[in-house]
Amino acid sequence: MNDQLSSVGSPLSGDVTVVLYFEGDLTREDASLSLKVTPEGAYVSPGSLESPDVQVHLQVADAEQLAQGHTDSATLLRQGKLKVRGDVHRLIDSIDALQQVLRHRS
Repeated sequence: MNDQLSSVGSPLSGDVTVVLYFEGDLTREDASLSLKVTPEGAYVSPGSLESPDVQVHLQVADAEQLAQGHTDSATLLRQGKLKVRGDVHRLIDSIDALQQVLRHRS
């Protein structure tokens, strides 16, 4: 997956780290993914990084619906199903890579 993500174009001048926390029927190892987006591309790893720029929390089923295009992040935010902590502007900077991670996960 990192080979695919490293080709993601990034307009960033610096690095962004996003941790996705999935809630639901998962093992502890599958409960989070870390995404690092740099000007050179994006990279994902299991687990969480210390002091990420952004934390995103959502249910596994909602992540699957989002990845399949059956819902969108604005709807999930309005419904309180998607919770974001940290610098939302940094999340917006990395949204293309984040969407690729969710599509690959489902």
